[in-house]
Amino acid sequence: VPQDETKDRMMVEVHFYDPYQFALEENGSSYLWGSENASSDAHSGWGDEDWIDKAFGDVKTNFVDDGYPIILGEYGAILRTELGGAALEQHLESRNAYLNYVTASAVENGMVPVYWDNGYTGNNGFGLFNRSTGEVVHNDALQAIISAKE
Repeated sequence: VPQDETKDRMMVEVHFYDPYQFALEENGSSYLWGSENASSDAHSGWGDEDWIDKAFGDVKTNFVDDGYPIILGEYGAILRTELGGAALEQHLESRNAYLNYVTASAVENGMVPVYWDNGYTGNNGFGLFNRSTGEVVHNDALQAIISAKE
Protein backbone atom coordinates (compact mmCIF):
# COMPACT_ATOMS: atom_id res chain seq x y z
CA VAL A 1 0.00 0.00 0.00
CA PRO A 2 1.43 3.40 -0.89
CA GLN A 3 2.24 5.83 1.89
CA ASP A 4 -0.78 7.95 2.82
CA GLU A 5 0.82 11.40 2.60
CA THR A 6 -2.37 13.16 3.69
CA LYS A 7 -3.88 11.52 6.75
CA ASP A 8 -7.11 9.59 6.16
CA ARG A 9 -7.19 10.18 2.37
CA MET A 10 -6.15 6.73 1.16
CA MET A 11 -8.89 4.41 -0.11
CA VAL A 12 -8.72 1.05 -1.85
CA GLU A 13 -10.91 -0.22 -4.69
CA VAL A 14 -11.36 -3.87 -5.61
CA HIS A 15 -13.39 -5.62 -8.32
CA PHE A 16 -14.99 -9.04 -7.92
CA TYR A 17 -16.19 -11.46 -10.60
CA ASP A 18 -15.58 -14.87 -9.03
CA PRO A 19 -16.18 -17.46 -10.17
CA TYR A 20 -15.29 -16.19 -13.63
CA GLN A 21 -17.12 -19.05 -15.35
CA PHE A 22 -20.41 -17.95 -13.77
CA ALA A 23 -19.99 -14.20 -13.40
CA LEU A 24 -18.13 -13.08 -16.52
CA GLU A 25 -17.46 -15.79 -19.12
CA GLU A 26 -19.84 -15.11 -22.00
CA ASN A 27 -19.65 -18.44 -23.82
CA GLY A 28 -19.36 -20.69 -20.81
CA SER A 29 -21.65 -23.44 -19.63
CA SER A 30 -21.59 -22.44 -15.94
CA TYR A 31 -24.90 -20.71 -15.34
CA LEU A 32 -25.55 -21.85 -11.77
CA TRP A 33 -23.88 -20.62 -8.58
CA GLY A 34 -23.98 -21.54 -4.91
CA SER A 35 -23.26 -24.57 -2.78
CA GLU A 36 -26.77 -25.90 -3.39
CA ASN A 37 -25.89 -26.22 -7.10
CA ALA A 38 -22.38 -27.65 -6.64
CA SER A 39 -23.31 -31.09 -7.99
CA SER A 40 -24.71 -29.69 -11.24
CA ASP A 41 -22.80 -29.81 -14.52
CA ALA A 42 -23.86 -26.17 -14.96
CA HIS A 43 -21.82 -25.15 -11.88
CA SER A 44 -18.24 -23.86 -12.16
CA GLY A 45 -16.94 -26.17 -9.44
CA TRP A 46 -15.69 -23.34 -7.23
CA GLY A 47 -16.40 -19.81 -6.03
CA ASP A 48 -19.39 -20.41 -3.79
CA GLU A 49 -20.27 -18.82 -0.46
CA ASP A 50 -17.18 -20.06 1.36
CA TRP A 51 -14.90 -18.60 -1.33
CA ILE A 52 -16.61 -15.21 -1.13
CA ASP A 53 -16.40 -15.21 2.66
CA LYS A 54 -12.68 -15.98 2.51
CA ALA A 55 -11.89 -13.44 -0.24
CA PHE A 56 -13.83 -10.64 1.44
CA GLY A 57 -12.49 -11.63 4.86
CA ASP A 58 -8.97 -11.25 3.47
CA VAL A 59 -9.84 -7.76 2.19
CA LYS A 60 -11.18 -6.86 5.63
CA THR A 61 -8.09 -8.20 7.40
CA ASN A 62 -5.58 -6.57 5.05
CA PHE A 63 -7.26 -3.21 4.50
CA VAL A 64 -10.43 -2.44 6.49
CA ASP A 65 -8.90 -3.53 9.80
CA ASP A 66 -5.91 -1.29 9.03
CA GLY A 67 -8.19 1.72 8.55
CA TYR A 68 -8.45 1.81 4.74
CA PRO A 69 -11.95 2.40 3.36
CA ILE A 70 -12.80 -0.13 0.64
CA ILE A 71 -14.98 0.32 -2.42
CA LEU A 72 -16.08 -2.84 -4.17
CA GLY A 73 -16.14 -0.80 -7.35
CA GLU A 74 -17.36 -3.52 -9.70
CA TYR A 75 -19.17 -6.79 -9.18
CA GLY A 76 -21.94 -8.64 -10.88
CA ALA A 77 -22.92 -11.67 -12.93
CA ILE A 78 -23.90 -11.64 -16.57
CA LEU A 79 -27.46 -12.41 -17.56
CA ARG A 80 -27.71 -15.52 -19.74
CA THR A 81 -31.02 -15.06 -21.53
CA GLU A 82 -29.96 -17.47 -24.29
CA LEU A 83 -30.75 -20.33 -21.91
CA GLY A 84 -34.54 -20.09 -22.05
CA GLY A 85 -37.11 -22.21 -20.22
CA ALA A 86 -36.31 -23.95 -16.94
CA ALA A 87 -32.56 -23.36 -17.33
CA LEU A 88 -33.15 -19.59 -17.52
CA GLU A 89 -35.37 -19.71 -14.44
CA GLN A 90 -32.67 -21.61 -12.53
CA HIS A 91 -30.04 -19.15 -13.75
CA LEU A 92 -32.08 -16.12 -12.65
CA GLU A 93 -32.59 -17.65 -9.21
CA SER A 94 -28.89 -18.43 -8.96
CA ARG A 95 -27.83 -15.01 -10.25
CA ASN A 96 -30.06 -13.26 -7.74
CA ALA A 97 -28.70 -15.43 -4.91
CA TYR A 98 -25.17 -14.51 -6.02
CA LEU A 99 -25.93 -10.77 -6.17
CA ASN A 100 -27.56 -10.89 -2.76
CA TYR A 101 -24.73 -12.88 -1.18
CA VAL A 102 -21.90 -10.82 -2.65
CA THR A 103 -23.59 -7.58 -1.62
CA ALA A 104 -24.30 -8.78 1.92
CA SER A 105 -20.80 -10.18 2.38
CA ALA A 106 -19.20 -6.98 1.08
CA VAL A 107 -21.17 -4.86 3.55
CA GLU A 108 -20.49 -7.31 6.39
CA ASN A 109 -16.76 -7.02 5.68
CA GLY A 110 -16.74 -3.22 5.66
CA MET A 111 -16.86 -2.59 1.90
CA VAL A 112 -19.13 -0.28 -0.05
CA PRO A 113 -20.47 -2.36 -2.97
CA VAL A 114 -21.13 -0.76 -6.36
CA TYR A 115 -22.84 -3.04 -8.89
CA TRP A 116 -21.41 -2.97 -12.43
CA ASP A 117 -24.24 -1.82 -14.71
CA ASN A 118 -22.74 -1.65 -18.19
CA GLY A 119 -25.96 -0.35 -19.76
CA TYR A 120 -26.70 -3.51 -21.75
CA THR A 121 -29.76 -5.38 -20.46
CA GLY A 122 -29.82 -8.29 -22.95
CA ASN A 123 -27.96 -11.58 -23.18
CA ASN A 124 -24.55 -11.44 -21.47
CA GLY A 125 -25.30 -7.96 -20.16
CA PHE A 126 -24.99 -6.49 -16.69
CA GLY A 127 -27.51 -3.69 -17.12
CA LEU A 128 -30.37 -3.36 -14.66
CA PHE A 129 -31.81 -0.07 -15.96
CA ASN A 130 -32.81 1.35 -19.32
CA ARG A 131 -30.44 4.29 -19.48
CA SER A 132 -32.67 6.23 -21.88
CA THR A 133 -35.81 6.11 -19.74
CA GLY A 134 -34.52 5.25 -16.26
CA GLU A 135 -36.91 2.29 -16.16
CA VAL A 136 -35.87 -0.72 -14.11
CA VAL A 137 -35.49 -3.62 -16.55
CA HIS A 138 -34.37 -6.39 -14.19
CA ASN A 139 -36.22 -5.72 -10.95
CA ASP A 140 -35.45 -9.21 -9.62
CA ALA A 141 -31.70 -8.51 -9.68
CA LEU A 142 -32.18 -5.01 -8.26
CA GLN A 143 -34.24 -6.39 -5.38
CA ALA A 144 -31.61 -9.08 -4.73
CA ILE A 145 -29.04 -6.34 -4.27
CA ILE A 146 -31.26 -4.05 -2.20
CA SER A 147 -32.53 -6.83 0.06
CA ALA A 148 -28.98 -7.80 1.04
CA LYS A 149 -28.94 -4.90 3.47
CA GLU A 150 -32.13 -6.03 5.21
